[in-house]
Amino acid sequence: MTLTPAYGRDYKSQTAVIEAFNANKDFIRNDLICQLINKQQIQPGTRIQFRYAKLRKTFIHTNHTPLAAGEPTTNNT
Repeated sequence: MTLTPAYGRDYKSQTAVIEAFNANKDFIRNDLICQLINKQQIQPGTRIQFRYAKLRKTFIHTNHTPLAAGEPTTNNT
């Protein structure tokens, strides 16, 4: 899955991209279809390629959605 910033936004660093993604900002999914998408709509464990810096730079990130407050955790030890 490849995502680019939506609504004309652009980021100068990977940190800024991840901060926006974690803040649930919209991105454009650029695969077979183009659609707006945000972190809540992506399954945990999904590998995402982000394009930024006027689409000249890219990096891979794995989505890790934090647990909601009060949600039980599993411990497989």
